[in-house]
Amino acid sequence: MKNCLISNKLQISLNKSIQMEFSSAMIYYAMSSYLRSEGLKHGAELFTKWADEEMGHGKKLIEYLDDRNCLAKIEGADSATNSFKNLEEMLNAGYEHEVLVSNNYIKISSIALSEDDNTTFHFLSWYVNEQKEEIVKFRDLIDAYNNIGDIPERKYLMDKVFKSYL
Repeated sequence: MKNCLISNKLQISLNKSIQMEFSSAMIYYAMSSYLRSEGLKHGAELFTKWADEEMGHGKKLIEYLDDRNCLAKIEGADSATNSFKNLEEMLNAGYEHEVLVSNNYIKISSIALSEDDNTTFHFLSWYVNEQKEEIVKFRDLIDAYNNIGDIPERKYLMDKVFKSYL
């Protein structure tokens, strides 16, 4: 696009972030399906809600690129699994994914800052803060799972924890 108001490097990085956000949504939709299959109704609702939020994050990136007169490239999302050996594995996978996404935004923010692109840097600050919240949510869910312990009521109690996030 003519007269893109950000560097090519930032444009490529932001387009990669669009794909990451849409991939995050697919991961959470898959996790929702897994939770539903495990009888965790509230967990399924929560992860569907989070998937919808990730779609919104991708759309926000598209709008930013459009506002900066740049071309947003919409590529396919990565495939997502809904096959986990247990809830602990699923929660850990979600945590690791959010750390990956967080590191992406920290890296892009650093690029914007090094290029003196304050507009993009401030835009990305929202994502950096959002990712901090995402990591904390997963950490708290993992802590709840571990604190409940290996008791027969674990699934029931975890579904109550998921409900508290709705």
